[in-house]
Amino acid sequence: MKKISVIVSIQIFLILGCGRQHEQVEKGFEDGAEVVINHKDPYQSDGQSPSLKLEDVMTLDTEDPEVVAAGLVTINAFQVDSEGNIYVLSHRGENHFFYKFNPEGKFVKSFGAKGQGPGEMEYPLRPHMLTQGRLAVTDVLKKIMVFGTEGNVLSETRIDPVFIIVNPLENGNLVAFWKAGADDWNDKHFKEKVGLFSPDEEEIQSLDVLRIAQKIYFLDPVFSWHLGENKIYHINEQRGYEILVYDDEGALVRKIRKQYNPVSLSADVKVALMEGLPDKPQLRDPAIIPDVLPPIHAIFSDEEGRVYAVTFERGKREGEFWCDIFNREGLFIARISLPVQFSRDAFPIYVLTKNQLLYCVGQKENGYQQLKVFRMNWD
Repeated sequence: MKKISVIVSIQIFLILGCGRQHEQVEKGFEDGAEVVINHKDPYQSDGQSPSLKLEDVMTLDTEDPEVVAAGLVTINAFQVDSEGNIYVLSHRGENHFFYKFNPEGKFVKSFGAKGQGPGEMEYPLRPHMLTQGRLAVTDVLKKIMVFGTEGNVLSETRIDPVFIIVNPLENGNLVAFWKAGADDWNDKHFKEKVGLFSPDEEEIQSLDVLRIAQKIYFLDPVFSWHLGENKIYHINEQRGYEILVYDDEGALVRKIRKQYNPVSLSADVKVALMEGLPDKPQLRDPAIIPDVLPPIHAIFSDEEGRVYAVTFERGKREGEFWCDIFNREGLFIARISLPVQFSRDAFPIYVLTKNQLLYCVGQKENGYQQLKVFRMNWD
């Protein structure tokens, strides 16, 4: 870890009881960007921390007969437009990949035909919502598909075959994810990379690199990004609890760090994972099962610039995980328990915010998924 070159202490005064005490916020600069170091407990102002309460609004349940009749079986990812319409990506739909529901959860239509021809997709990944209700998604056929609000194809653009996922930004730049081979023949690793590219696919800035041993992983390494409000947020489990914040031109703006409680993988879970492998030494010996889970599972942001980090710490109830919340300056201000499904998928989108609403994909005890919508009430 690089040493922070400058440390600035900012005094935040808290009124506690009859006394008055202060808490230090550690800030510094590294690689030309501000670094904010948070502790395990939220920072307080005027003797208290902000609190977020969630109010149930609607549930989209894959066990619901109306949802089943629409053809939606699983939820692999989703997006929400400015009007509150929900676009669910399902890889197990019969004829289409996307299912549109109105803000009340009523099915509107399915679109995104399956196939390998023009206007069709074979396996879309990580959809991204642009302005004016345009939905962009990368297909494994090495193209970006952009759909309108009615599911009509607005554009179909070929991308460099090396790219796995490409998310277009409002300014025309592209956020791309790809994998690279080892540096030399003796290196038993490969790399996953995320970078910012110009519209003609010229690299502007490398955003992050993950170096992975060529072995079998039971859990995909956490190496993920979120796009929101002209910012690019990135997490990489090899750096611990750290969120990188870039602007949409590729400039590193801030590093958000936090102390945390490591979550161990229990022995019974490890045994269950190993039982899923064939009884062959060539498969079992190189397999990697972590002793400790990464500090962050997923990140997202809201319109006010707050950043949310979903951890692997079990929440208040079964099926929930603790989510840390940071203000737009990177200060840890609150925690909330969210019903977010744990996924082994490398590219899930299971939690988002839009227009003061929070959307979470969770899994019921019987295995069916549900997308719950909450109103966010800040005190």
